[in-house]
Amino acid sequence: MTPKILAIDDDRVFLNSLQKMLAFKEYNVDVLSNSNKVVDQIVAKDYDLVLMDVKMPGKSGIELFSAINSHKPTLPVIMISGQSNIQIAVDLIKKGAFDFIEKPLEYEKLFISINNALTRKSLIQEKNVLFEELEENFRMVGVSPQLTKIVNTIKTIAETKAKVLITGESGTGKELIAWAVHHNSKRSGKPYIKLNCASIPEELLESELFGHKKGSFTGAYNNYKGKFIAADGGTLFLDEIGDMSINLQSKLLRVLEDEEVQAVGESASVKIDVRIVAATNKNLEVEILNGKFREDLYHRLNVVKIEVPPLRERKEDILPISYLFLKKYTDIYNKKISSFSPKTEAYLNNNPWRGNVRELRNFIEKCVLFAKRNEIGFDVVSEIISTKFDAKEEVNNENLRIAKNKFEREHIISVLNKHNWKVLESATALGIDRAHLFKKMKQLSIEK
Repeated sequence: MTPKILAIDDDRVFLNSLQKMLAFKEYNVDVLSNSNKVVDQIVAKDYDLVLMDVKMPGKSGIELFSAINSHKPTLPVIMISGQSNIQIAVDLIKKGAFDFIEKPLEYEKLFISINNALTRKSLIQEKNVLFEELEENFRMVGVSPQLTKIVNTIKTIAETKAKVLITGESGTGKELIAWAVHHNSKRSGKPYIKLNCASIPEELLESELFGHKKGSFTGAYNNYKGKFIAADGGTLFLDEIGDMSINLQSKLLRVLEDEEVQAVGESASVKIDVRIVAATNKNLEVEILNGKFREDLYHRLNVVKIEVPPLRERKEDILPISYLFLKKYTDIYNKKISSFSPKTEAYLNNNPWRGNVRELRNFIEKCVLFAKRNEIGFDVVSEIISTKFDAKEEVNNENLRIAKNKFEREHIISVLNKHNWKVLESATALGIDRAHLFKKMKQLSIEK
């Protein structure tokens, strides 16, 4: 799409010349010489850039810039000034104007500035779209006193550097809360890095966290900076922290105390500025008594503790969350479903949802898929809860290899769910080693 530029100057001869030059570069240009019409023009049309003289009859450049900025804060403004008005232009740069160009214009310099301004605007728009998508995906929905307390805690501590420990059953939304802490902090524009400590083999987790030097161990073909360096200036979310080995806990504690990280194979340490948010579905105090978690690390992480209750203990949140997922999946599957029947709502409210929000989300997705009307009735619910995989029937309709893979995949997913996707525990339950389970998960396209 051709960028739209508004050029503002009281010199009509200059405006006409500027318009021709910009049109030659295939920009869509409107010109305006009356300063009193600027705000109306800005509001009426969606411009990508404004070129404006510092000194205009009727209103000063500072007044005009403030008016533009209040209506369109992301709209870049390039100031054009004569020699006598340079100080005003500099002051406007400090207030947020993108650039200033002196008269008489050097058009090559002007075109470079325009290109840079349009690129910056595009990046800001992309970032805003990304944050809107993230806010939609990570929206905290509910009306329960428990959720209200969590939201208020996040607002209180988000802008501090305090470490946060989030506890709760699997599927309760601990990752959502971690992201909300980051997004509401002064670090929101900086990296937000996630790492699930239970999903990576112990021998690789140290390298994943702290990085490694090329050649420091078998398979280290390149330098790797690690999650701490990647999160520098931002937030590192350590999920399932309770599954980290005691040995690695000691190294993590040292990093938190010294605020510096040493990559595997390196002799020097690097200073870091990283906020830690950790989460676990284990009772770490019990793990400490059992010798599986370091007490000193626990106190380091447990500066602010946010306990997320299971969904069954905050029933007021079930329907608001259900309607959020209903909208999400009707949009995805292009269906026009606006509500649940009263009987379906009663079922949603009274089901224990042992898998918490994750289980509820999957259930609503299935409801949307199977629904035939604009309301999800209890007939759809009954069909979903009564449907079971019949292995014998599948074998009759598919060849043995396909049936075997399907059964194996279902069984592995079932075991992973039972053990909250902890790979080591699941592998032990399946009677195979962890590396074999990772290989099977890759072969059968199993992802959490």
